[in-house]
Amino acid sequence: MPKDVLYRLSVVLIITFVFIAMGIFLFRSVTGTHSSAQTNEVTSKSNYTESVTTKNDSEVSDKGKKNNIKKDNNKSAITEEENSEKTTEEETTINYKKLINFDSPYPYMIRVNLAKQWVLVYGIDYNGNYSVPYKIFICSTGRFEGATPKGAFSISDKYDWRLMVDYSYAQYAVRFNGPIMFHSVPYYSAHKNDLEVDEYNKLGTAASLGCVRLNVSSVKWIYDNCPVGTKVIVYSLDDEKAPLKLPKLKKAKSKGRLKGWDPTDPDEDNPWLNKESDIETTKDAEIVNNEIDNDVVGKEVNDDSQNRYDLSEGI
Repeated sequence: MPKDVLYRLSVVLIITFVFIAMGIFLFRSVTGTHSSAQTNEVTSKSNYTESVTTKNDSEVSDKGKKNNIKKDNNKSAITEEENSEKTTEEETTINYKKLINFDSPYPYMIRVNLAKQWVLVYGIDYNGNYSVPYKIFICSTGRFEGATPKGAFSISDKYDWRLMVDYSYAQYAVRFNGPIMFHSVPYYSAHKNDLEVDEYNKLGTAASLGCVRLNVSSVKWIYDNCPVGTKVIVYSLDDEKAPLKLPKLKKAKSKGRLKGWDPTDPDEDNPWLNKESDIETTKDAEIVNNEIDNDVVGKEVNDDSQNRYDLSEGI
């Protein structure tokens, strides 16, 4: 075979081999890039999934932590509230036996503040001083200047019912200054369901001619617990702060089942003591102005307690 033919054939074979080699190289390059892209995509998806999972786990964990924190805070708040209530109860529960000498012949002193229309009872401490606030009652004193004299007095007499100057009656009258007494709001007769409702609903204001009116439970406490000889101080101090919480007074009723009863009277026949009284719908008694006062000031009709019921009917 001629040399030129062999030369040309060799060149063709070399060129063909080169193209084949280049084709193989390019094919491998493209295949490798696609595979790498798929791998990267899979890896990226895997990383994304892991990231989302981690994020979700983190969010769930954070929410759990927040919920736990909220629960802990709620528990802490409840515990603090309970502790606060317990502390308040402990602070307001006073062991008076440690403060007041109840064995004293005169364990109490009574103070009547005309300006505030309240009666304060102080207990005697173990040093002999009346320094312990023990009771506070809402009252009605003389509506005219000087009708309830100021000064220092002492209890001298007691009456379960007392006939007054205009033939009305009062329960648990406790005399401390001549005609001036502690007693209930007046009754038309010596019957516990015959209360002068209009006068009762004036408690907390100056309404008497001189005596110190109280609701039945308050004056009965004085009657039962303060012996003859107990000191009574009458004064007027407008800026005095109550050392104890003032009681709330219910309005007496002029109609219905509760008519004519002192809401605080402990008598077993008092309809106020029946739970059904809580749904009583009668209106509160209206206060009548210029009503005749029934306190004794300066004189009494009868000083003999045995005859105190003589005029109880038909007055």
